Amino acid sequence: MNKDRAEKNEIWTPPPPEKLEFPSPIPSRPDLETEQIVEQAIVMQQVAGTKQAASFLQEHNVPFDVVTRVLLKPSQRRVPKAKKKK
Repeated sequence: MNKDRAEKNEIWTPPPPEKLEFPSPIPSRPDLETEQIVEQAIVMQQVAGTKQAASFLQEHNVPFDVVTRVLLKPSQRRVPKAKKKK
């Protein structure tokens, strides 16, 4: 706690919600083609392994941060647009 506040017995109050700043959400995939490539890589990872899937994504110019997120952090994957519609 701030020393000045402690001396004045002030209690910290959070800013109102409209003043809070939140990180930007992860942008959606840029296009259907990239989405399909990513979905293929996820299946490939299960069959041929992570290294093969990563190479496939890199060959298709998928950004490195997306490759690592998709292959190494499954909990952070997006739901494909095709599955959202159902």
